[in-house]
Amino acid sequence: MSGQKLFVNRTGNQLNVTAYNRLSSDPVNTRLQVDFSLSNNEQKVIQYGNDENPYLNGFNIIAIRDGAIIAQQKIVLQRGSPFDDQLNVNDTVTFLFTDGSFYIQVANTWTRP
Repeated sequence: MSGQKLFVNRTGNQLNVTAYNRLSSDPVNTRLQVDFSLSNNEQKVIQYGNDENPYLNGFNIIAIRDGAIIAQQKIVLQRGSPFDDQLNVNDTVTFLFTDGSFYIQVANTWTRP
């Protein structure tokens, strides 16, 4: 089924994530949001959309680190942009944390059941 990906946490922290699904192929239209958490080194398959609306439109990440709340949001604004391609051409999203910021690493590594 479309609208699902494997999310992996390699940040060293518990993460609270909101994934945004897009309505149709236009990034301006957000359809719904799905909230989930990931412990450090945890990985989960998350269903964020469906066959009609399979596009991941971005995410919000929140973690508590070194006595502070660190939050970062990244949303697609243009279809075919590098970030849009990262999210929607790959089936695995790995969250990393370096130098005070979150980063993603993407790949096609997930073997769907």
